[in-house]
Amino acid sequence: MPGRVAADARRTAPIREGPAPKAPADAPDEATALVIADAIRLRGWGKAWHELAEAITRMAGRPSIAEVRKILRTHKAEIEAAPAPRGSDRPPRS
Repeated sequence: MPGRVAADARRTAPIREGPAPKAPADAPDEATALVIADAIRLRGWGKAWHELAEAITRMAGRPSIAEVRKILRTHKAEIEAAPAPRGSDRPPRS
């Protein structure tokens, strides 16, 4: 009965199909990099933390609010530790 053993082994062998493995967490994608940069800039302009997700979502080409909130939570320490940008990135004073 060697044929039966081989058939049973084939049936129980796991099939690994699906999406490709994700990029390492150390290499943020373009959307993540944009959201982090926006958050750092907005914090430098005086925006409160709870206002960031909605403000960033309203910008052109940014992810949904759920994705922005997830990115902000994941990178909160990095965003808070970053120095405020200097120069022309500041909004005009009224």
